[in-house]
Amino acid sequence: MVGGGSGVAPLMSMIRQRAELHDAPPMTLVYSSRSWNDVIFRDELLQHEREQDGLRVFFVITRDNTSSPYNRSADFVKRLNSKLTGQILASMTGAPETCFVCGNNSFVGGTAGALIDSGIPSEIIRTERYGG
Repeated sequence: MVGGGSGVAPLMSMIRQRAELHDAPPMTLVYSSRSWNDVIFRDELLQHEREQDGLRVFFVITRDNTSSPYNRSADFVKRLNSKLTGQILASMTGAPETCFVCGNNSFVGGTAGALIDSGIPSEIIRTERYGG
């Protein structure tokens, strides 16, 4: 799952639902935000990652030059692009069965393109967009 800004909201509902399952499949969230202060659900996401086996969260901060306040190797201070998308996909234990992308129009278009550039078939990419 990849969320940009408030696009993380519907993805968060999937993470909360996953917490209720007894045998949940692996799940990865890549969450792009402008700054650490703009990360919606930050503390809850970190708690879910600690408590849910098989859940990984990557924060990608695009406009704040400070490193992760959490000393996590899974956080990046750069723009989400094809190279970083490929790097994150390579760190996964298996290929995704479905990719969900949610955010503004340009974020979703760029991210879906980066997933395709990284070898993800377009048929498994599901998108939700907002904005003009």
